[in-house]
Amino acid sequence: MTTSDSCSSFLFVSYLTSFVSFFYTDSSVCLVAAPRFLFSLVLVVLWIVWPASTLPPQPAYFCSAEIGKPDFKLGVIESQKKTTLYVTDPLTALFKDGHQLNIRDIFADQLQYKVTYRKNKSTGKKVHISKTNLIELTDLDKGESYCFSVQAYIPSRGVNKQLGELSLPKCSSVDNPSIFEVYSVGVIAAAIFLILLLIGIIIAIAVVCCKWRKKALRKDKEGVPLWDV
Repeated sequence: MTTSDSCSSFLFVSYLTSFVSFFYTDSSVCLVAAPRFLFSLVLVVLWIVWPASTLPPQPAYFCSAEIGKPDFKLGVIESQKKTTLYVTDPLTALFKDGHQLNIRDIFADQLQYKVTYRKNKSTGKKVHISKTNLIELTDLDKGESYCFSVQAYIPSRGVNKQLGELSLPKCSSVDNPSIFEVYSVGVIAAAIFLILLLIGIIIAIAVVCCKWRKKALRKDKEGVPLWDV
């Protein structure tokens, strides 16, 4: 049974029970109460004998349970302008045969992942939907750093429950970043100003020294006696 079928069945049974109860008269209260009592008794016995953590996933989990944020790793192939994301499925509170189930165990092929990415230090975002945990993005500019966030996406759920919690963002690194990517415009302008100022000081000192030397040579020539010439 799929997630949507489980949700629909759960709601159908609830509505059907309310509908039948509404049309029963007071004289038939026992006919309604007896099945409900037996059903409640069965649930209590199952709860005692079979721990809730080992029960199969319930329709309520399929329909409304919050999905945690996934973790992922980045793999960048700079020469091919391709970035690969390796997504780890978030764990759930459900167990089966002593093994903790993740959301892929529960939702199977209905589970997808939504990737939101942008250039580093940019606000423009793009979105990519993937049906697998191995996500390849090829529409990236070479030499640019990108930031990525991932969240579970289950389209068979209700609109307000389709997306899981957003992961922490991760950014790719650039092997040979340009100077404009490493430093801000203000830092670059200040560095250029200091370099020009240093060059100006060196030139000024050289000019002053040159004038002082010429003046010293002129004085030496004026102080030499005529008979020595």
